[in-house]
Amino acid sequence: MKYNKITLLLFGFLFIAYTSQAQWKIPEKAKKSKNPHESSDTHISSGKKIYASNCKSCHGDPGKANALLPTATDVGSADYLKMKDGSIYYQITEGMGAMPSFKKSLSDEERWSLVSYIRSLANKEAVEEGGDENMLDKLSLKFEFDKASNSVKASVTDKSGSPYSKAGVPVAFLVKRYFGQMKIGEIETNESGLATLKLVDIKTDEKGNIELSIKINDRDKYGDVKLTQEITIGEHRHFKNILEERALWGSRANIPWWMLFLYVGITGGVWVAIVYVILQIKKVKKLGTQINT
Repeated sequence: MKYNKITLLLFGFLFIAYTSQAQWKIPEKAKKSKNPHESSDTHISSGKKIYASNCKSCHGDPGKANALLPTATDVGSADYLKMKDGSIYYQITEGMGAMPSFKKSLSDEERWSLVSYIRSLANKEAVEEGGDENMLDKLSLKFEFDKASNSVKASVTDKSGSPYSKAGVPVAFLVKRYFGQMKIGEIETNESGLATLKLVDIKTDEKGNIELSIKINDRDKYGDVKLTQEITIGEHRHFKNILEERALWGSRANIPWWMLFLYVGITGGVWVAIVYVILQIKKVKKLGTQINT
């Protein structure tokens, strides 16, 4: 039975490998399809998020040849990027072998945004070599809390402190919690370099403070840009300690006197009954010994 299971697993892996190596047969009509959506930064950013959640687990990081499945294509390779948009869209839509179809799980626009992201990888090498669009480690962050609107206004600036006017920079907002940082939102900047997030039901400490972090959520393009500081968003308040009140689970001084009396009475009564039973047993045993003699 054990060997049968191993054989089935081997056949399963061989089947996946075989179907993955099969050649794509893309209709000519599909190859000629054009992306109906403008390849904007917002569209590319959306495609990048979709890739991270749906494709990266198999295909790995684009251009780094670190796919989890050996048969999965590196979508950032020079050979793959020679394909037409329509061909890439067809593969995403229809799937084949080990690659599933995303026709039902992703909308038409989401699939095209994924194509836009993959197509943008063709210019990545030029960006990394220092082209005009190279923004690695060239931006800074600052933010302030607006009490009137209960919102945090984050500003993206260049190193000189001037607002970064190119819209679409993804800014993530995170709050410190016991087991790490909790993401409470992500907003893309406008043309003034601003991203505003309204705070809703954010728990503070006793002084009304929170530790807030903001970061640009695109390390590949902008580098590791992050800012953390403590801000006051609420009023100073006193947390009620339930152990300060009289309670059964509190210390002895906090237990109500009648409950303590009842507990001692019941416990004492039980022990008296146990001692009485033991004495009676000894008495019966003693009487039995006397009768036998």
